[in-house]
This record gives sequence, C-alpha cells and structure tokens, in this order.
Amino acid sequence: MLGRLAAFGYDDVHVSCNISTRQFHNKCLLSDIQNALERYGITPGVLAIEIAESVMMEQIEVTLELLRRIKALGVHVCVDDFGTGYSSPSCLRQRLYVVAEGVEHDYQRAYLEAMQCD
Repeated sequence: MLGRLAAFGYDDVHVSCNISTRQFHNKCLLSDIQNALERYGITPGVLAIEIAESVMMEQIEVTLELLRRIKALGVHVCVDDFGTGYSSPSCLRQRLYVVAEGVEHDYQRAYLEAMQCD
C-alpha cells in the first residue's frame, strides 16, 4: 500500500507496525523486515516498528543489538507502553535515541526531560 501511495505522490505517509513478543523473538524478524521493504518498495524511513517495553527489557543486550540492526536498515523503532515496566529513559538513552509520545501531563513531561528523553 505504501508503494502505491508513493506512486501517486503521497510519499510522506508513515506507518507504525506493532510487533508482538512472539514476532520479536522470531529469528527471522530482521530478514522479514528487509524482505518486506524490498518486496513492497517501502522507503525504510517511513516505517516504524513498535515493541512493548516489557519485550524490550527481556535479554536487553540481545534485544538492543537487534534494535540497532533494525535501525541500521533505516526503520524507526518505538517503545510502546513505556512506563508500565521497569526500564527508564536514561537506561534506553545509553544505546538509543529516545522520544516519548502521548505525554498528557506536565509532571510526565518534567520527568521525561529530567531523564534526558528527546
């Protein structure tokens, strides 16, 4: 669909895909993303994958390496349901560019700024 939209001049449409725990732990995830980008002619920068914070905190070093490889493709990585688990923006920031979305209250914004969230 993104390829067809781009063909009609809508090349600034971005899509986020939620990745389940099962999908994230599938050893073929990286190649599946690469194949989808190539097969459908998707510009990597318009795609974001979203993983739950709880998934990210499992085997954090392995997880972060996979996220680095996904980012190297040009695909954006988003952490969904942040704040429901045990991680913190400062922990994530050591290895990733961290952006918070869906901030609803000033106290949340202040906390995220104090944790150096982008």
